[in-house]
Amino acid sequence: MTVITIGDVLDGVLNRLVAAYPDADLLTEPTGQEQTPYSFVVRLSPVEQKPMQNRRYRRTHSAVVQYHPSLPETEESSQAYREMYSVAETLFDILRRIVVPGGLVPASEMSYELMENSLLFSVKYVLDIYEQAAAGVSMAELEQEVHTGNDG
Repeated sequence: MTVITIGDVLDGVLNRLVAAYPDADLLTEPTGQEQTPYSFVVRLSPVEQKPMQNRRYRRTHSAVVQYHPSLPETEESSQAYREMYSVAETLFDILRRIVVPGGLVPASEMSYELMENSLLFSVKYVLDIYEQAAAGVSMAELEQEVHTGNDG
């Protein structure tokens, strides 16, 4: 069984963005400074894991992709909004499935909102996680005698 980590999900999202926007700046943590135009900030938050039956868990990865348009806030705002709408449409398309070790993972929820001259795109991926069975303590060897009615 392939183990899929939180980093694998982040890499799956990043790889889709790099393929669609090769010239954009791509960060996985906010810098604390004003973001440069035509850039993405991607973070996974929160990740939840809930128990199911036996040794199975359902893990939900929530990714937030923040996009800063190429037009500065001082440019005509309608162009910046059109650009963000276009990027949102592309994100719906490219993030509907991501590639992780073992195959494709479909998105379970996607949404976006525009805030402070940036696009916030949210997506969730749900994975079933199986805990490996612990190696049990092996029993000592048993000898078995078979007696038939002729053993006298």
